[in-house]
Amino acid sequence: MVVLTSARVEEYEEAIRGFKGTVAHQIVAVYDMDGDLDRGRNQLAEIESKVKPDLIFAVGIWALQAVVSRPPTTPVVYAMVLNPPTVIGADTKNITGASINVPVEQQIWLFKQLGPQIKRIGVVFNRAKTGYLVRRAQTVARNEGLELVIREISASRNAS
Repeated sequence: MVVLTSARVEEYEEAIRGFKGTVAHQIVAVYDMDGDLDRGRNQLAEIESKVKPDLIFAVGIWALQAVVSRPPTTPVVYAMVLNPPTVIGADTKNITGASINVPVEQQIWLFKQLGPQIKRIGVVFNRAKTGYLVRRAQTVARNEGLELVIREISASRNAS
């Protein structure tokens, strides 16, 4: 087994330790992308050509993006990824994992805990990627007496 991690952060290291403690496979190498997608792609090419593991453990969204950009022949398990359906296509094979999505209800509840002065919550989103979550959040917020103020963008350049 090989680990491809998006970056060296404690939360990712903790996920790796937890995964290592639950699988029978031995980790033969850990590759750190250092937040660089091109570096991750190059590392993945090396993993597949030289190491030839029986499993790749992709930790973080950048690692998953690198894997998806070079569809692997090796099975991949991912962890620590928010909203993986926006990265993994419906026809993607050999890739599975656990999302770290926080339920909309819990997010709205946390805002309500800030106090009764909280009446409106702002959300910037991309309809294609998280539109379904925003629709759910609008319903939950309305039921909780809050207004969700939304701003849709279609690219990161629109966010400013």
